[in-house]
Amino acid sequence: MQALARRGALLALVSLVLAACSLPTGGTEDAMDLTGLDDAVVRGSDRVTAVEESEQVTDGLGSTISMTLVLDDEGPPTPDQLDAVVRTVWENVPFEPNGIVLVAVDPAAGKVDLRAAAEAIPLEFQPFGQGGISILGGRPVVERYGAWEDPE
Repeated sequence: MQALARRGALLALVSLVLAACSLPTGGTEDAMDLTGLDDAVVRGSDRVTAVEESEQVTDGLGSTISMTLVLDDEGPPTPDQLDAVVRTVWENVPFEPNGIVLVAVDPAAGKVDLRAAAEAIPLEFQPFGQGGISILGGRPVVERYGAWEDPE
Protein backbone atom coordinates (compact mmCIF):
# COMPACT_ATOMS: atom_id res chain seq x y z
CA MET A 1 0.00 0.00 0.00
CA GLN A 2 2.82 2.37 0.87
CA ALA A 3 4.49 1.63 -2.50
CA LEU A 4 1.26 2.57 -4.29
CA ALA A 5 1.07 5.85 -2.39
CA ARG A 6 4.69 6.68 -3.34
CA ARG A 7 4.04 5.76 -6.96
CA GLY A 8 0.93 7.98 -6.98
CA ALA A 9 2.87 10.88 -5.45
CA LEU A 10 5.66 10.42 -8.02
CA LEU A 11 3.13 10.40 -10.87
CA ALA A 12 1.55 13.58 -9.54
CA LEU A 13 4.96 15.25 -9.31
CA VAL A 14 5.91 14.25 -12.85
CA SER A 15 2.55 15.53 -14.14
CA LEU A 16 3.08 18.84 -12.35
CA VAL A 17 6.59 19.25 -13.81
CA LEU A 18 5.36 18.46 -17.34
CA ALA A 19 2.50 20.92 -16.99
CA ALA A 20 4.91 23.62 -15.81
CA CYS A 21 7.13 22.99 -18.84
CA SER A 22 4.25 23.80 -21.18
CA LEU A 23 3.46 27.16 -19.60
CA PRO A 24 4.87 30.24 -21.35
CA THR A 25 7.40 32.02 -19.19
CA GLY A 26 8.12 35.03 -21.41
CA GLY A 27 6.08 38.18 -21.42
CA THR A 28 6.11 41.68 -22.78
CA GLU A 29 8.21 42.86 -19.86
CA ASP A 30 10.88 40.35 -20.90
CA ALA A 31 10.74 41.31 -24.59
CA MET A 32 14.11 41.09 -26.29
CA ASP A 33 15.15 43.77 -28.79
CA LEU A 34 15.35 41.92 -32.09
CA THR A 35 15.90 44.96 -34.33
CA GLY A 36 19.35 43.71 -35.37
CA LEU A 37 17.90 40.36 -36.40
CA ASP A 38 15.07 42.03 -38.32
CA ASP A 39 17.57 44.24 -40.17
CA ALA A 40 19.81 41.26 -40.99
CA VAL A 41 16.86 39.34 -42.47
CA VAL A 42 15.91 42.28 -44.71
CA ARG A 43 19.54 42.79 -45.80
CA GLY A 44 20.09 39.05 -46.36
CA SER A 45 17.07 38.50 -48.61
CA ASP A 46 16.12 39.92 -51.97
CA ARG A 47 12.45 39.11 -51.22
CA VAL A 48 11.89 40.32 -47.64
CA THR A 49 11.11 44.04 -47.62
CA ALA A 50 10.39 44.29 -43.88
CA VAL A 51 9.81 42.28 -40.72
CA GLU A 52 6.46 43.23 -39.20
CA GLU A 53 6.79 41.29 -36.02
CA SER A 54 9.48 39.20 -34.39
CA GLU A 55 9.55 37.81 -30.91
CA GLN A 56 11.23 35.29 -28.68
CA VAL A 57 8.67 32.79 -27.42
CA THR A 58 9.87 30.93 -24.33
CA ASP A 59 8.36 27.89 -22.70
CA GLY A 60 9.72 25.28 -20.32
CA LEU A 61 11.58 23.54 -23.14
CA GLY A 62 13.48 26.52 -24.58
CA SER A 63 13.01 29.48 -26.88
CA THR A 64 11.64 29.84 -30.38
CA ILE A 65 12.00 32.80 -32.71
CA SER A 66 8.73 33.79 -34.36
CA MET A 67 8.71 36.25 -37.29
CA THR A 68 6.21 37.77 -39.71
CA LEU A 69 7.99 38.59 -42.96
CA VAL A 70 6.71 41.14 -45.48
CA LEU A 71 7.58 39.95 -48.98
CA ASP A 72 7.60 41.77 -52.29
CA ASP A 73 4.79 41.00 -54.73
CA GLU A 74 6.56 38.19 -56.61
CA GLY A 75 4.53 35.37 -55.01
CA PRO A 76 5.85 32.60 -52.75
CA PRO A 77 9.63 32.40 -52.30
CA THR A 78 11.69 29.72 -54.01
CA PRO A 79 13.33 27.07 -51.82
CA ASP A 80 16.70 28.88 -52.22
CA GLN A 81 15.18 32.19 -51.15
CA LEU A 82 13.50 30.65 -48.10
CA ASP A 83 16.69 28.74 -47.26
CA ALA A 84 18.62 32.05 -47.30
CA VAL A 85 16.10 33.57 -44.86
CA VAL A 86 16.31 30.62 -42.47
CA ARG A 87 20.13 30.70 -42.62
CA THR A 88 20.13 34.44 -41.89
CA VAL A 89 17.80 33.95 -38.92
CA TRP A 90 19.95 31.08 -37.55
CA GLU A 91 23.17 33.09 -37.89
CA ASN A 92 21.79 36.31 -36.39
CA VAL A 93 19.29 35.37 -33.68
CA PRO A 94 20.75 36.45 -30.30
CA PHE A 95 19.76 33.22 -28.51
CA GLU A 96 19.92 29.55 -29.49
CA PRO A 97 16.43 28.76 -30.74
CA ASN A 98 14.83 25.35 -30.50
CA GLY A 99 12.55 26.37 -33.35
CA ILE A 100 11.97 29.01 -36.01
CA VAL A 101 8.42 30.04 -36.90
CA LEU A 102 7.97 32.03 -40.11
CA VAL A 103 4.81 33.57 -41.50
CA ALA A 104 4.94 35.68 -44.65
CA VAL A 105 2.59 38.31 -46.05
CA ASP A 106 2.35 40.22 -49.30
CA PRO A 107 0.81 43.66 -48.64
CA ALA A 108 -1.41 43.37 -51.73
CA ALA A 109 -2.35 39.67 -51.61
CA GLY A 110 -2.28 38.79 -47.90
CA LYS A 111 -0.74 35.57 -46.53
CA VAL A 112 1.98 33.89 -48.58
CA ASP A 113 2.29 30.10 -48.46
CA LEU A 114 5.82 29.03 -47.45
CA ARG A 115 5.10 25.29 -47.28
CA ALA A 116 6.06 24.31 -50.86
CA ALA A 117 9.45 26.04 -50.56
CA ALA A 118 10.02 24.49 -47.12
CA GLU A 119 9.33 20.99 -48.44
CA ALA A 120 12.33 21.30 -50.78
CA ILE A 121 14.72 22.19 -47.94
CA PRO A 122 16.10 19.23 -45.94
CA LEU A 123 14.78 20.45 -42.57
CA GLU A 124 12.05 19.20 -40.28
CA PHE A 125 9.08 21.54 -40.38
CA GLN A 126 5.39 21.61 -39.53
CA PRO A 127 2.72 23.79 -41.15
CA PHE A 128 1.91 26.81 -38.98
CA GLY A 129 -1.29 28.80 -39.41
CA GLN A 130 -2.25 29.79 -42.94
CA GLY A 131 0.82 29.02 -45.03
CA GLY A 132 3.41 29.57 -42.31
CA ILE A 133 6.01 27.08 -41.19
CA SER A 134 7.51 26.00 -37.90
CA ILE A 135 11.02 24.62 -38.31
CA LEU A 136 12.17 22.32 -35.56
CA GLY A 137 15.64 23.05 -34.23
CA GLY A 138 18.21 20.39 -33.57
CA ARG A 139 20.40 18.18 -35.67
CA PRO A 140 18.99 18.95 -39.17
CA VAL A 141 19.41 22.70 -38.62
CA VAL A 142 22.92 22.28 -37.21
CA GLU A 143 23.91 19.95 -40.06
CA ARG A 144 22.66 22.44 -42.66
CA TYR A 145 23.79 25.76 -41.16
CA GLY A 146 26.41 24.83 -38.56
CA ALA A 147 26.33 25.05 -34.79
CA TRP A 148 24.59 28.13 -33.44
CA GLU A 149 26.97 30.86 -32.29
CA ASP A 150 26.14 34.07 -30.50
CA PRO A 151 26.27 36.75 -33.21
CA GLU A 152 27.75 39.33 -30.82
